Amino acid sequence: MELTTDPRVGAKRTSRLLIVEDESLIALDLKRRLTRAGYEVLEIADNLEGALATFHAGQPDLILMDVHVRGDA
Repeated sequence: MELTTDPRVGAKRTSRLLIVEDESLIALDLKRRLTRAGYEVLEIADNLEGALATFHAGQPDLILMDVHVRGDA
């Protein structure tokens, strides 16, 4: 399990990820694999607007993003 130091409390915590993928089968498989590996998947977003909303609300440590997703760029 990947742990990072949380500067707010100085404690170790699991890395939090955001998946941005508009192919649901790929996104769900990726989430399953990452969860089994010990990561916390905050959400799966299938468009740019959803990804930005989740980013601002959840502040993920890492974003795994498809190169081509729906939404204005």
